[in-house]
Amino acid sequence: MSYDFLIYACRERLPPARRLRSELLAASPSIAVPVSFDLESSCGYVPVDFGGQPTGFVLLVSQLRKDAAKDYVQDLEEAGEADDGFLEVLTSNDTFISLSAQDDQEVAAARAAAIVIARLSGAYLRDPQIAKKPT
Repeated sequence: MSYDFLIYACRERLPPARRLRSELLAASPSIAVPVSFDLESSCGYVPVDFGGQPTGFVLLVSQLRKDAAKDYVQDLEEAGEADDGFLEVLTSNDTFISLSAQDDQEVAAARAAAIVIARLSGAYLRDPQIAKKPT
């Protein structure tokens, strides 16, 4: 089973590769990402050294679907629920980033990377395994 971290961000606020790697190392000294780790061009499996052990996670960076907000409103209406603030997240961001992991080591590495990416870009980070709906 996959463990996912979802980030909703503005592309123009994503950190450059060098800053991302530097801040990730400062936040979690036990993690080392490859020099090629870059949100602009990386996609797929990212090999990582975490605590001296080889691991990694799957990274996907894409444009946020323009109809995501419309679909969310429709889902809310069908469920008879009120907006929980997530609609603003969908309408104020243009980029979707997913970090997926399989085992505990991968989850720890993906979590560390997701937290740093979200903090540096002022993005919204969601861990769907903790809450069904964003809060």
